[in-house]
Amino acid sequence: MAWIDLIALSLISAVSWAVARPFFRPSVASGKQAAFGPADLWRRRKEEALAAIREAEFDVHMGKLSEADYGVLRHKLEVDAVDAMRALGEMAPVARVAGAGKRVANM
Repeated sequence: MAWIDLIALSLISAVSWAVARPFFRPSVASGKQAAFGPADLWRRRKEEALAAIREAEFDVHMGKLSEADYGVLRHKLEVDAVDAMRALGEMAPVARVAGAGKRVANM
C-alpha cells in the first residue's frame, strides 16, 4: 500500500509542476526575455499573411468561402504580405552593411 501511495504522490507532483510551470516564467514586461526587433515583427506579419492566403485557398476549395469573398480577402492579404516583404527588403541592406563592418574590424 505504501508503494501505491508513493507512486500516486509522484504522479500528482509531476502534474502539478507541469500545470504551474508557466506561471513561474519571467514575463516579457520584466525584460528578462529577449525582445523582438522590428524585422522579427515584419517577418511574423508576412508569415501570417501567407498562411492566411493558404487557409483561404483551402476554404474556397472546400466550399466554405465564395469566390468573390476569396478574391477580396486574397487581395488584402497579398497587400499585407507585400508590405511586410518591402519593409524587410528595406532593412536588409542596413543589416548587410553593419555585418560587413564587423567582419572588417575582426580581420
